[in-house]
Amino acid sequence: MDERGRGARTGESARRLEQWDRYWAYGNIHSFSQVSGGNYQGAIADFWKSRFETLESESRILDIATGNGAIALFALESSDQRSAHFEILGVDLADIDPSRQVKDPSLAGKLSRITFQSHVSAESLPVDSDSIDMACSQFGIEYSNLSRSIPELARVLKPSGRAAMIVHHRDSILLRATREELDQLHFVLNDVKLYLRARNLLRSMADVAKGRVAAEALRSPKVARKRRALDEAMERIEQAARTRPNPGMLVGPGRYIQEILSAADRATAVELLRWLDEAQFRVAANQRRLLDMVAAARNDDDFEMMEHLLIGSGLSGVDMQAFRGEGGAMLGWSVEAYKN
Repeated sequence: MDERGRGARTGESARRLEQWDRYWAYGNIHSFSQVSGGNYQGAIADFWKSRFETLESESRILDIATGNGAIALFALESSDQRSAHFEILGVDLADIDPSRQVKDPSLAGKLSRITFQSHVSAESLPVDSDSIDMACSQFGIEYSNLSRSIPELARVLKPSGRAAMIVHHRDSILLRATREELDQLHFVLNDVKLYLRARNLLRSMADVAKGRVAAEALRSPKVARKRRALDEAMERIEQAARTRPNPGMLVGPGRYIQEILSAADRATAVELLRWLDEAQFRVAANQRRLLDMVAAARNDDDFEMMEHLLIGSGLSGVDMQAFRGEGGAMLGWSVEAYKN
């Protein structure tokens, strides 16, 4: 392996990726771990297992935008089942450490057998030319500059090496759900201003309690007014939640704020404010991550351009089609090709 990809993050790009650094640090296996625990299942799992089963022993696999190694784990599973001894490298522009970050003990040992490298862009891969048997990406390569990452992917593939990707499509059921979640977060953060009202309450409690436990300030008229303002925001959220089939992004922040307030009899308002700041930071980071996802999703014209890039980079047998789950709903597009 060469030195390409190292040091790819500037200070500005590191700030833009902070939401992804935190997301993977929480131990999520894949991009939708907050919806579905464990690794991918169903059609996505079947897709990758069937691709890895066709590889010869000693194959070298590169998982681009690996996150915490969801697809790399499928490659390892196939290697173990067939005693194929795959060499697996997962790279990501974010700061990742899957064997340490993933909380599932059944996966930690497996992840430690995979080589992972952080701060690697898809446009500059840290591997030699003509050295990879399969380059893969699950909801990852579309975040890159395709006019640079597709030729780079082609560069690292061996002659007859294969590329396999599943890419976000703007009309997929996953992107529709993501846009709905963003709408809910906008309501909580901007329309209702839930965190602003909670912060106003806690600051008034801090002024009254003066270092004592926050509950001692609840009888103050000043505090009572701030509490009513927060309660009004909570009520608006509850009303909005009744109209949504999946209101998780609406009710989740409110429930956590209620948990913070329930600790008022054993913590100071200053301590509660620190917890609130962390809670708001997490929600805002998740909002930025979802915005990244929407921005990265591709449309039909993008896939036509992607096909031209693949062919122009020396890849053949390009197969691009809507990728659907068990119920027939589109989850994205699959993109496959091989090097001449």
